[in-house]
Amino acid sequence: MKLLVLLFLALAGSLQAAATAYQALEYYDRNASLENIFIVRGEGGSPHPTEWVLYRGKQNAPVFDMAEIKSNGVILTGKTPASTLGLAPHAQRLNFTVLNLDSNAAWHIAKREARKEAYKFDRIDYELKTNPIAGVPAWNLRLFNERLRTVGELTVSGATGDVLHPLKLFRYAVEDENGNSVVVTSREPWVNRALRSVGRWFSQTGTTFGKDMLRAAGTTEEIVVGGRTRPYA
Repeated sequence: MKLLVLLFLALAGSLQAAATAYQALEYYDRNASLENIFIVRGEGGSPHPTEWVLYRGKQNAPVFDMAEIKSNGVILTGKTPASTLGLAPHAQRLNFTVLNLDSNAAWHIAKREARKEAYKFDRIDYELKTNPIAGVPAWNLRLFNERLRTVGELTVSGATGDVLHPLKLFRYAVEDENGNSVVVTSREPWVNRALRSVGRWFSQTGTTFGKDMLRAAGTTEEIVVGGRTRPYA
């Protein structure tokens, strides 16, 4: 994803630091067109990200244009393969005429939904694209609690503010057998964790008893992610 062009907007006015999606789109619209935009993304919003990225192109095109709108008013443009965007076949471009929710409103709706689950988050990754079922722009939100390493996912209609997909929490992060981080909704039983902890202590003494306990406890990735995976309450 190599950036190719560096643009400074020629018109008067500047973009506010950590702008909302509306502000970024209006700023971009002064110098370019909002037509044929399929995705608007912003990462690390607390509540607003330091940059917004727009992806525009033609339906099913192999390559899309992208524009990074920085908080200091600079726009970086380039191209990216459509395969990296996660667009469904025949995805629809964004219809901004029916977009009624700014990212600021999406943040407050996420706060409201998280409060119902007694969940606290520090930042949000925003993605605005057309929901294939509702047929309207929708905010796909990923909520992060940095201290607990928990993640929540929520989808909100950008037209009505209705929750299209309720908040789903992913409460535990583990590593699979390949060393990749995997977020899961369930946690292994406490007895396995306790058995592994005690077995680790006995293993330091060099006894086979400790090794047998570790073998019986298994590993987190075996129980939660690997072949021994089964649902736990």
